[in-house]
Amino acid sequence: MGNYYDEKSVDEQAFSYKDFTLFGKPREKLIQMLSLTPDLIIFTPERLNYFTLFLLQLQSASYSMGFYNEETEPYLDLMLNNEENDIQSGTALLIKYLKQIN
Repeated sequence: MGNYYDEKSVDEQAFSYKDFTLFGKPREKLIQMLSLTPDLIIFTPERLNYFTLFLLQLQSASYSMGFYNEETEPYLDLMLNNEENDIQSGTALLIKYLKQIN
C-alpha cells in the first residue's frame, strides 16, 4: 500500500486537503487508511505540508523512516539527510539502510 499527497490526482491512493473536513477532521477515505496499522511507514514528501504531517502524527506504525526535517523529527525512528537529487534515489537509499538494519 502506498498513499501520497496530490491535489490534482484522481488516483485512489492519492489524498489531498479535500479529504479533510472544514475543521480538519479526516473524511471517510482517510479514516479507512488510518484504520490500517502498517509495519513500516516510509515518509518522503518532496514538500512538507500540514496535511501529510497531521496524518503522520495520527498513524501508528511499528517503525517509521524518512528524510531529516525538524518538523518530522518527533515522528520518525530513522532519518537520513536528503543528499540525493531526486526522490527515487533518496527512497532507494532509505530502503538500503532499512535492509541493513533488519
